[in-house]
Amino acid sequence: MSAFGINSSGTYRIDGDQIIITYNLLGQEYTWEQSFSQSGNVINIGGTEFEK
Repeated sequence: MSAFGINSSGTYRIDGDQIIITYNLLGQEYTWEQSFSQSGNVINIGGTEFEK
């Protein structure tokens, strides 16, 4: 993932209708949890659609 010109990598897992993303940014680990839905090859996380 990339934000504000800073790249970071991480992992994700699915727990029911929640996606939990864990990533490392500037030496500190963060975890972000958000509801999501999926339809075909499109996933919607917090109102933003991502297409595979």
